[in-house]
Amino acid sequence: MSVDPIPVREELQRIAKEQALLRRRSNGGLALAWFSDHALSATGGGLRVPLSGGVLQDRLTVVASATTDADKVAPYVQQAYREAQRSIILRAIELAREDYENGAPEAES
Repeated sequence: MSVDPIPVREELQRIAKEQALLRRRSNGGLALAWFSDHALSATGGGLRVPLSGGVLQDRLTVVASATTDADKVAPYVQQAYREAQRSIILRAIELAREDYENGAPEAES
């Protein structure tokens, strides 16, 4: 009795693809749970809003901080970073949600 290597290889490729989708979905789900626990406000049933404290660093440092006039740039970078923190968290949640939803195995017909 012999085994046809082509169907076996195709089956292994299908299994690997399914594992990758499940891993992606699992990671997205775990990330959503983490965001729920640590990055969104606890409200009495109202809309939950992103929290930046404890989730993102308080300060963003300029890589070239030792260069001339970097100290003049830093306050602008800090302000822009603080203003962007909410959108960074919202985008991260959106990406996790996409992975969770798109990582679900396709229904077989």
